[in-house]
Amino acid sequence: MTTEQSAVRAFGSVPGGLSWAEARERLRLSGPNIFVRRRRAAAVLEILRVAADPMALMLAGAAAVYFALGEKTDAIVLLVALVPVLGVDVTLEARSRTALRKLAAAVAPRVHVIRDGVENEIATRDLVVGDLMLVAEGGVVHADAVLRTASNLSLDESQLSGEAEPIAKTAAPRDLDSTRAPEASRVYAGSRVLAGHGWAEVLATGARSRYGNIARMVTETEASATPLQKKTARLARWLVASAAIVSIALFALWIWRGVPPARAMLYAISVAMSAVSEEFVLVLTLFLSLGAWRLSRIGVLVRRLASVETLGSTTVICLDKTGTLTAGDYALTTHLPFGGRLSEGELLEAAVLACEPHPADSMERTIVEHCAEHQVDVDAIHRRWELVYDHPFDPIGKHMSHVWRTRDRAARCDRIVAKGALEGVLEHCAPSDAERSFALEENARLAAQGMRVLAVAGRETTPGQPALTGKRVEDERNLRLYGLLGFQDPMRPGVPAAVAECQAAGIKLKLITGDHALTAHAIADAAGLAHE
Repeated sequence: MTTEQSAVRAFGSVPGGLSWAEARERLRLSGPNIFVRRRRAAAVLEILRVAADPMALMLAGAAAVYFALGEKTDAIVLLVALVPVLGVDVTLEARSRTALRKLAAAVAPRVHVIRDGVENEIATRDLVVGDLMLVAEGGVVHADAVLRTASNLSLDESQLSGEAEPIAKTAAPRDLDSTRAPEASRVYAGSRVLAGHGWAEVLATGARSRYGNIARMVTETEASATPLQKKTARLARWLVASAAIVSIALFALWIWRGVPPARAMLYAISVAMSAVSEEFVLVLTLFLSLGAWRLSRIGVLVRRLASVETLGSTTVICLDKTGTLTAGDYALTTHLPFGGRLSEGELLEAAVLACEPHPADSMERTIVEHCAEHQVDVDAIHRRWELVYDHPFDPIGKHMSHVWRTRDRAARCDRIVAKGALEGVLEHCAPSDAERSFALEENARLAAQGMRVLAVAGRETTPGQPALTGKRVEDERNLRLYGLLGFQDPMRPGVPAAVAECQAAGIKLKLITGDHALTAHAIADAAGLAHE
């Protein structure tokens, strides 16, 4: 079968995707698939924003007065002083813009699409509405689309929803109009593909996508002034107002005493200028510039000078455990089988079946690798069992399950294996009180060692018994608890020192994690994080 024939068979009502000619025309009409387009006048507007700073206006006003009085040297000195005040912010903005542009060019993403019935790889900026786009494990969705085919597909839509739990997706009915496709068949730009693959018909690109709309609103939001900027603006207004009041009072006094108006005006302006401290602006800019320079030496890209103050005024830091305090590199170090008749090998075989046949998730890969290291023949397991149903992650019970069926039709039997948080898995088991207590105690013991703990449970039908139906409530009924898997995630080397430095500076640290409370307690102890 040719590529074109397979594409026609796969997509039914949208065979072959768009033609190259139609795609070029749509790209001309709708523009490139870019979430945020920078305005051409952005650089000029940035300069005007910096120039509107009260301290900069004060220096410019003082220079104008000196010019009016004939003091050209002093006026030129003040204008020269404006260069670092305005130039540092503008330079930092231009530098960060250049760095981000180079980074974007270096990692310019590409996407597989069907054009004229043939699969092609194109730049994501050339994606248009109507394109058939590949959505594959490990990749990112580049436009809003509706799924036309899907195989065990789950996505991380936390960029849009804030929830990092996997979201299962299914293909839309072939005869259903794309715009009326159910939510379970829609994928959105910015989402990460955790597992599976499929082909999707693009519905919206660029700023018209949900992600693009969010990006546009973020760029259009005006940055509020920092506390230091507000205080310096207030100080500048107070200095100018005070100097004006004093100079007007002195001008009136000298006129009353018979001083000629021209000389009285010169005296009054001279006093006003001496009351305004132009050096304050330069000193403030100097200190913030030194902060930006020190940050740049450790690889931090400072976009605006005010961000140095924001960083310095931080009082609370919220920390995610996995990947921030820890390396995010889980290692399966403990497996604990339950029940007198359950062997270590049976628990590890069940652990393999609790994972995808070709796992993309790092934790599932760790499980399979650990089992292989302990003389479990993973390939033989997959030759015997075929995955028939995949029950996705349940955010309430915090577990997932797979239903397998023997490939040998003569001795057909089904098997379901679930893995996840012990509390959620126990809801689908029927252990005795003693077994439940033992499981909870062992779970707490492993968690207190800083481990992330997963429970494994399941059940198997025998030949002649009714097959599992794919209905989750029925499939997950009366599971048997097989055992626990304990994962260690090593602490990052510099974390304890960084935590101690933050706490010494009076910064409060908050640990945020979805792991067991005892696991969080152990990690906090290892990091030196003060807690109850």
